[in-house]
Amino acid sequence: MTNINKATVASALFLFAPLIAHGQIISGSATVTLTGPATREVTAQAEEKALRQLRTELLQWLSENAEISIDTANTVRNLGFNLFLDSCRLAAKTESSFKEKRLTLSYLLTAETIHQKIQSFNAAVDALALQSWNNLNNALKDNNFHAIHSEGITALFYALAHLGPPVAVPQGGRNLADDARRAVQQFYDKMEVKSSGLILSGKTGLAIQNPPVISLRIDSLPFSGITFTGRLQNGAVLFSSATDENGQIVFSDFKIPFVPNGTLLDIGPDAAPVLNTDGFLDPTLFGITLKSGQVQSFIFKIEKSLYSLDYQATSVSNITLPPEFANASHVKKFLEDSCYLQEKAGDGPVDLAIRVKTQVSSYTYDETEEIGIKVTTRIVVNGLLLHPPKTNKNLLVFEKRYGRYHIPPYGLYFWEASGKLREAIKATIAGL
Repeated sequence: MTNINKATVASALFLFAPLIAHGQIISGSATVTLTGPATREVTAQAEEKALRQLRTELLQWLSENAEISIDTANTVRNLGFNLFLDSCRLAAKTESSFKEKRLTLSYLLTAETIHQKIQSFNAAVDALALQSWNNLNNALKDNNFHAIHSEGITALFYALAHLGPPVAVPQGGRNLADDARRAVQQFYDKMEVKSSGLILSGKTGLAIQNPPVISLRIDSLPFSGITFTGRLQNGAVLFSSATDENGQIVFSDFKIPFVPNGTLLDIGPDAAPVLNTDGFLDPTLFGITLKSGQVQSFIFKIEKSLYSLDYQATSVSNITLPPEFANASHVKKFLEDSCYLQEKAGDGPVDLAIRVKTQVSSYTYDETEEIGIKVTTRIVVNGLLLHPPKTNKNLLVFEKRYGRYHIPPYGLYFWEASGKLREAIKATIAGL
């Protein structure tokens, strides 16, 4: 969930409304299978699943009974709805039961409670929207660009979070969201973004060579504090950084990711830090139009890093390791196909020395009549050509339990273990 003004929203929204015995019930339920005592982790898993179902039911109920449709495909609208979902969850009655090693958890809401939460939620986000709108107008009078940006985005967010017809500005009748959007659009229209170069050169997993610089200016003056986020074409976020006092972002600490040569990286403004929320918020999600150049497209020019691999897989139980797990070939294929590394040939130096020792064991759990299969893997990656050289270590423990009187699905288990192991190696390299 978002952290957007959490304390302020909580004080205004999360008023408990007692459930009424009669009337329509909206619920979200989930059942999880227990492999032992109902730990906090297992309970949290059930709560998360039940909340997802409650979310679906609420969206349908709002559409059918309150004529309120939420565009959850829009990240901004989705964040606003998640705030409303939080308030409903705290007002819901929670029921749980155990049966045959299964935990069932349910959130229950009456239609009356939901109506009350709509009213209290709207009152809270409207107050926050109006507060930021007033701050925005003061910033416009003072020509304070930093405040225009932050207060405008904040006013827009809370205005868009309102459930139902849009909020109007006081004594004007105009749409508050439109007013705030107009001010933010004028800010972006003044924004000029340039880069000293559009090529990101280097070896996979190592720092960029001759890193370029992004420069941001507002009315021809350097502008600090605006966050830019770099994303691949598939939407994966690689980094976020705010412009410094010179209005610049330097790629000096950025490493070449695990991508093929020629991959594109788009770097553009990100509104998420304004709202103190995770993830990436493209300004266009607020209805803002970005000019040409405000999103810079870089291309990776990659030279494959050379690696050496010391891989050992052993069993300290009666489990026979399948050849595809015991042999290093599956790791080498992953390093070359997914990490875009190249195995060293001959006696020359390497960029990355990778050592992997994995051990398979089995355990008996008498209290639950289960057997467990565990893979414990120690990974060490030496970045020998880094300046200075650096070592990163990782410990992976992957265990699954099965009924004692059933034959474990060894093929499926080792397939999953192989995937976990390979991703742990990739994460260890990335952590250098």
